[in-house]
Amino acid sequence: MLGTLLAPHGVVAIPPEIFGHLLPLFIKTAPGCIFNGVPPYSLWEHPPGIGRIPPHRTDAGCLILAECFGCKTVTLVKDVDGLYDADPKTHASAKFIPEITVSELKALNLATLPFDEVLLDVLKTSRLVKQFQVINGTKPELIKAAVNGEHVGSIIRADR
Repeated sequence: MLGTLLAPHGVVAIPPEIFGHLLPLFIKTAPGCIFNGVPPYSLWEHPPGIGRIPPHRTDAGCLILAECFGCKTVTLVKDVDGLYDADPKTHASAKFIPEITVSELKALNLATLPFDEVLLDVLKTSRLVKQFQVINGTKPELIKAAVNGEHVGSIIRADR
């Protein structure tokens, strides 16, 4: 959907079967790239400890790909303003967390997160990605602001 909406602005939506080959080209030539965040499991997915559902889903896939291509940050577009100490959809008194490190967030042991929990482990061991930001995609102006480097959601930083 984002690829279709941003196509008039030159943003390219890359199908999974070609992004590994053409992503570097599109990064150099297009103002932005959209791709499916599901990792290509045949290349790097670890078997889950319990069950059959892989722990690395779309959020982790985006961060892993960003690490592979040398990005410093990732923006996750969700339907909430960012990270809260409780689910804001069910707890009106939930407090917004504008910025936090991986260790601080793990210490809070929150019941819910607006992203895959395994993302914290991936960020903790990443070499190039230093942070990710969670923004509200139902507010289109925030996407542009985030792409321009503004802090418009919650930023989760690596501990280093």
